[in-house]
Amino acid sequence: MLIFHNFVENHDVMNKSILFLAFVLYSFSVFSQAPEAFKYQAVARDANGDIVANQAVSIRIGIMSDSINGTELYTEEHQVTSNAFGLIALNIGMGNPINGYFSVIDWGTADHFLKVEVDITGGTDYQLMGVSQLLSVPYALHAKTAENTDDADADPQNEIQDMQLSGDTLYMSGTDPVFLENLSDTSYWEKSGEDLYYNTGKVGIGNITSNGRLMVMSDTATSADDVIFSVLNSSGDTVFAVYQEGVRVYIPENQAKAAGNKGGFAVGGFSPAKGMDQEFLMVNEDSVRVYIKEDGGAKATGNRGGFAVGGFSPAKVPTDYYFNIEYTDSTEEIRPSKPRMLWYPQKEAFLTGRVLIESVDSVGLNSFATGHESKAIGDWSQALGYQCRSAEDYATSLGYKSEARALNSYALGDSSMAIGEGSYAFGYRSTATGQGAIAFGTERIPALGGLLDDYTVAEGDYSFAVGMGAKTTGMGSISIGVGTQTGAIGSVSLGFDCVSDGAYCASIGSHNDIYSSASFGFALGTMNEISGNTSMAVGAHNNVSGQASIAVGTYNTVSGLNSAVVGFHSEASGGSSMAIGTFVSTNNKLGSIIFGDASSIGTTYNSADNQFMVRAIGGYVFYSDPALLELNSVYISPLQGNVGIGVSSPERKLHIRDVMRLEPRLTAPSSPEAGDMYIDATSGNKLKVYDGFTWQSCW
Repeated sequence: MLIFHNFVENHDVMNKSILFLAFVLYSFSVFSQAPEAFKYQAVARDANGDIVANQAVSIRIGIMSDSINGTELYTEEHQVTSNAFGLIALNIGMGNPINGYFSVIDWGTADHFLKVEVDITGGTDYQLMGVSQLLSVPYALHAKTAENTDDADADPQNEIQDMQLSGDTLYMSGTDPVFLENLSDTSYWEKSGEDLYYNTGKVGIGNITSNGRLMVMSDTATSADDVIFSVLNSSGDTVFAVYQEGVRVYIPENQAKAAGNKGGFAVGGFSPAKGMDQEFLMVNEDSVRVYIKEDGGAKATGNRGGFAVGGFSPAKVPTDYYFNIEYTDSTEEIRPSKPRMLWYPQKEAFLTGRVLIESVDSVGLNSFATGHESKAIGDWSQALGYQCRSAEDYATSLGYKSEARALNSYALGDSSMAIGEGSYAFGYRSTATGQGAIAFGTERIPALGGLLDDYTVAEGDYSFAVGMGAKTTGMGSISIGVGTQTGAIGSVSLGFDCVSDGAYCASIGSHNDIYSSASFGFALGTMNEISGNTSMAVGAHNNVSGQASIAVGTYNTVSGLNSAVVGFHSEASGGSSMAIGTFVSTNNKLGSIIFGDASSIGTTYNSADNQFMVRAIGGYVFYSDPALLELNSVYISPLQGNVGIGVSSPERKLHIRDVMRLEPRLTAPSSPEAGDMYIDATSGNKLKVYDGFTWQSCW
């Protein structure tokens, strides 16, 4: 050895070199037994970044010299299987050699780089993962090469130095003296048998200044998958590892909890007294359990037990909570709101998220609140979302600023409100104020004629409002559609801008209007109006004001009691009257009826009560006139055309085609007038005509 060579040639400095010789021999004894290999760990992922778990993986390792494109001194292959977390572990130098010899690599002469190629299918189709510099030399390997190092150079500065220790100062030839700490002071590193320990002070790895008794800091080149600090079991499997973004605890599969000799992870209490054991946190394959002491005990920040996971920061300032469980056995106010997962034993309540407790009565018994400043104030109530409120017992609110203000009420959506007991409000700003009412809808948009604050509202008890701007004020009423309204008990409104203000009425279609005076009314179509009780309008633009009246068609008007119109632009204005046709009217005549089409000459009217008129386009066909004739008589005007029976173009007032039959009678008609005729059954069914004085036989 070089040391021995110098010792022989420099016999006069023997006493000065013994200490150095002993240190070198000790160092060599540590490293000389190390295998010609070093460990390598990585996490296998596929092209999508997903972990490749429990899968055979082929890896080809290359050692490059000088640069990433330098000479490849050595190449080997490994066949390994990833664990459940994608973790693989290699002993580089102990694989299947492909090129070169691992044992002859001179680690101290140049920079070395590690090239990694992977085939995640376990084959030989290798994909280059990257080339990175070995920033830390494999010391055991480098130390091994020191065995064969000599001093065969002419550099006088590259020589073994003479050293002499005097007190706490080490003197070396050719350089300045070095001050040493007091070697007898056991407050620093000390060896005891096979153990190495450090009594006082702080230890920093990767950083000069340590913020605790021990600090491990990674360098800037460490990737997200590189381990900063790890703990391995006797099999070389990683049990605990620290990465840039968090900590992983690896638990063997199909194992029980940490107690005894099984795999798992647990955090427990400690006590000077033996035999006392209390677990606070336990993780095993089927569950994660956190145990918090109920009666007393001090937590980390305050006077009650709890559990918290927070952020980290190099600055000594309060960090944000990521996961926090607290316990409080007394009434507590939290304002402004704070991020919490809080168990409130006084009320047996649970609160999570951004918790806000503005007063001691802001938490209901057995209640649950989660989200941002949501409050479950009522007993057995729930509030979930952003600033939701459940103010009464059994109430539930979900969404954005929804409120359930009454007993057993339910509000879901954006700013929806359930105000009535047992009411339900769903949607955007929908409101249910009546008891047992249901509001399901949203704001009416401007494109559909929406106005400011035009939302769905169910005000009537047990009413039902669904749609955009639908409203109910009557008990048990139903309003479905856009802008539909009901204003009385049992009323129904369906469609677009329909109104049903009469009791037990129904308005179906578009822009129909049933007034509050019209109970039991029915409107079907568009722009119909009903103001009479028990009336009906079917069609468009009909107006029915008469009680128990009907209008069917378009632009009809019914104002008479018990009247009816069927047609176009027709009117039934007399009581118990009827108008059927186009531009015909009963003209306020009681019991009158008019049929026909008067569109060519304008509206035609009845001229008397109880009159029956048939109107053709060209003029009257026939009508009855009680003012001129006896009741139940029919009058055919001599100026208004002929009557044809069996003929379409009558040439006389009465024109009969084919056969006319007169029924024979036994006696002559009483009070005859000239021109009357009959068949006389007593004279052989002869036809007799009255000439003004006597009955004359025609044959």
